[in-house]
Order: sequence, then structure tokens, then C-alpha cells
Amino acid sequence: GNNVIQTYLKSGLIKNVGKYKLEINELDKILLKQHVKLVNSGSYKTNYKWLFRKLSFAFSLYIFTYFGLVYSLKHGYTCYIFAIMLSFSWQQSGFLMHDAKHSILCTDKSYKFINYVIGCIFGDILFGINSR
Repeated sequence: GNNVIQTYLKSGLIKNVGKYKLEINELDKILLKQHVKLVNSGSYKTNYKWLFRKLSFAFSLYIFTYFGLVYSLKHGYTCYIFAIMLSFSWQQSGFLMHDAKHSILCTDKSYKFINYVIGCIFGDILFGINSR
């Protein structure tokens, strides 16, 4: 048990947070082995095409919502449709901010600043929540 923990701590795949005693059970061993397989296969590498599409989709929701609300204010109940779209925009912003702040969007260490910027734009500016 303890030598398994030390191996994974040294590799950087897990980290000990706090001052509690880190113990590992059989399920943890299985999950860590699967985690190593995923890391080695490149499954955690950033898919920049997907990221660009996701960011474009989120921005387009805000743009479409803005112009839709401006137009619908003169046309009655259609504003409710765009209010629902605004909630989807906020949901996407929360998702992107969360993943960016956990450095999941850009997993390359050299692009840590990109995660910070995406987190601030979608968290602080568009979602209205402190992302720090």
C-alpha cells in the first residue's frame, strides 16, 4: 500500500493535499492503474479543435441572446425564449470557468496562462462569479 502511494506521489499523478495520512485501498489501486493507462495513451491531451468549437459556441450563445433580447423587447413574450438561452449561456460559462481553473481545458503546462484567461473571461466577466 505505502510503496504504491509513494510511486504515484513521485510521478505527479496524485498529490497529497493537507496533513492527513494518505491511504490507498484496492479500488484506488485499480483506478490509479486506469488513470496511468489514460495518461500514457494521450487521452488527457488537449483537443484544441474541440476547445475552439466550445468557446465559439459559448460566445455565440451570448451574442444571439443579446440581439434576441433587444429585438424581443418590442415583441412581447419572445423575450422568455432568450431568457432561457441566457441561462444556457451561464451554464456554459460555469462549465468552462470550472474546467479552466482546474487546468483541464489546456493540459499543456506551457499554456497555463490560457486556462487563467479563459477562466477569468467566462467566470468573472460573463458568468459574474469570482473565479479566483
